[in-house]
Amino acid sequence: MKHFSKEIINHGDDSGNGMTVRFGLPSGLEIVGLPTKNFYGGHWDLGPTWNYAVLADKPFLVDSGRFGQGKNLVDMMASAGIKAEDLDFVLISHGHEDHDGGLAELVHSTDLRVKAHAIYELLIRKYPTQAPPGHKEDFPAKCWHCPMPESFYTKNCLGYHKVLQDLEIDPIGDGENKLAPDVHTHHLPGHSPDCLAVLLGNEAIIVGDIVLPEITPWPTREELFDEVAEVIKPRYMEPGRIFGLDRYIKSLKKLGQIAAEHPGLLVLPAHRFYYKGQW
Repeated sequence: MKHFSKEIINHGDDSGNGMTVRFGLPSGLEIVGLPTKNFYGGHWDLGPTWNYAVLADKPFLVDSGRFGQGKNLVDMMASAGIKAEDLDFVLISHGHEDHDGGLAELVHSTDLRVKAHAIYELLIRKYPTQAPPGHKEDFPAKCWHCPMPESFYTKNCLGYHKVLQDLEIDPIGDGENKLAPDVHTHHLPGHSPDCLAVLLGNEAIIVGDIVLPEITPWPTREELFDEVAEVIKPRYMEPGRIFGLDRYIKSLKKLGQIAAEHPGLLVLPAHRFYYKGQW
């Protein structure tokens, strides 16, 4: 059994809001958990979004919190002795607003490079001539399927999408990819088509929203493929390759295989890692 150290740098509330925590791995690698506040409530009480600074030889950050959380994330890192400008890049685990909402603010203040799956890079762009009829011409492809009324998404979402559309993205491919010595990404779609998990040697894995404690999984539907097919073809021609429940189950099985190959992994999820006063 591997032994990990845990140091609470800043204590937060019983859901993890306001917390900063440093994890030490047996190899000496350190990971700092940086949970940024979410504003969901009621049945959507996911707790904060856990972003992670991986202090490898070339340190990097995974995720950036919700829209408006970029500066807060920089301040949280500073409280842990991490200068955001010293990071090599920020990696986005998948393109949901509570994970990439703070990205543009973070990049504009630090000049960090951005890495994400190749599908992410395609879906954050707008395609006015291919958007569905109505009022979605200024929205990226990833939000064409949104069921919310125009009054809602124009007020709450358009600003977030506009600042992402001009970002440069260093795309990561399918399967397993090496980012650095002992740092590998695995493309595990299902929750969203661009989901990445980050394996750190044989010691830890950052899983984003692929696995979440006490939260029912939310897989995509295969039908979503039809709405964005013209954007992602010819690279992706089969809906089940990146969308749907069956694809999600295959991704979970892949995580199970990774766990079997690396017993004792520290699993770092994006929500409810610390919740109701418990890890």
